Amino acid sequence: MGGFWRWLSEAFLSPVSSRFTGGLVSAQYWFAVRYQAIQQFLSAPRDIISLRTRNAELEAQISQLQTQVIDLQQRVSQTEILAALVDFSRANPESSYKAASVIGRDPSPFLHYIIINRGSNDGILRGMPVVTNQGLVGRIDAVIADAARVQLITDPARRSMSISRMPIPMRCCSAR
Repeated sequence: MGGFWRWLSEAFLSPVSSRFTGGLVSAQYWFAVRYQAIQQFLSAPRDIISLRTRNAELEAQISQLQTQVIDLQQRVSQTEILAALVDFSRANPESSYKAASVIGRDPSPFLHYIIINRGSNDGILRGMPVVTNQGLVGRIDAVIADAARVQLITDPARRSMSISRMPIPMRCCSAR
């Protein structure tokens, strides 16, 4: 009798079973796809919130790093200027120098003046030359106690600048 059941299951039940299981697998796949889509839809707001939080953290970090880069660039620039001034003073030991920084500029397109942070209290006198490591910048045009106005050599109104007295090496750049 065992052969009969084997023949019966192979002849009739096997095709029925494969059709049933095939249909069952298809239905299971359909439900699984829908379930995953619903799960992703419901978890998307959580993902967006975490992405926004992470994005804000990264933007803050970028801002901090940009600030550090600017600070380091300024330090490198100041170091280069100071090194150039030291080299200049070593190359010209016959003169004495006073370092100065630009603290202002004349906004007029017709006048070419800058204001430096050294004045009569520092021994600066009208007519003194102003030099950088790259050469002559101008001459002292007016002096007060703690500042001086420098007429630049680019000023078209300048007359012959008689350069005498002590040169003042300075940083010649835009005022901050």
